[in-house]
Amino acid sequence: MKYKLLIFTFFISMNVFSQQKNDSSKIVQLLKEDYKTLASWDIEKHKDFCTDDYILIENGEIWNMEKEADNYKKTAIGCLAERITLTLIS
Repeated sequence: MKYKLLIFTFFISMNVFSQQKNDSSKIVQLLKEDYKTLASWDIEKHKDFCTDDYILIENGEIWNMEKEADNYKKTAIGCLAERITLTLIS
């Protein structure tokens, strides 16, 4: 009876650990996809990856999604203008 309990416990623990690994790999994949949205300036897709209670601490300030989106748009416009200028100069 002891051995049956030991084997049963072993299989239960293996199931739990495999779930953790699966969850971890999903989180890593989500983070990779979200960072791609930052590189492509896709704020709507970035919002889709975030929860409703999302906050960001940026330069000591606490930002919600609305404040981050405003900054995102301002930064995107500045980067686009810089790219256009560099293209015209080249």
